[in-house]
Amino acid sequence: MSTALRRRGEIDYAPPRNDAYVVLLIISLVAMILGCALLWLDYSSYGDTKPPQVGVRQPAPPQPAGNQPAPVPDPKGGQVVEPKQQ
Repeated sequence: MSTALRRRGEIDYAPPRNDAYVVLLIISLVAMILGCALLWLDYSSYGDTKPPQVGVRQPAPPQPAGNQPAPVPDPKGGQVVEPKQQ
């Protein structure tokens, strides 16, 4: 019945109105576009340079027991140099 009445133009059709949910969708769209633009600006500030190489940290040598002086690691290699006794 309603389909036949719509065809003859007896029922007025009002399109749906924009409500608060449409406004929230628009605000979120603008926020996403702004976020993407700021992310691109941050990314483009890095340029084509590569980050500097970082060396691997060596674990600290074990602490000696008693009054013995701690061994000093050799800066050129992994060998431990015993400190001189005084």
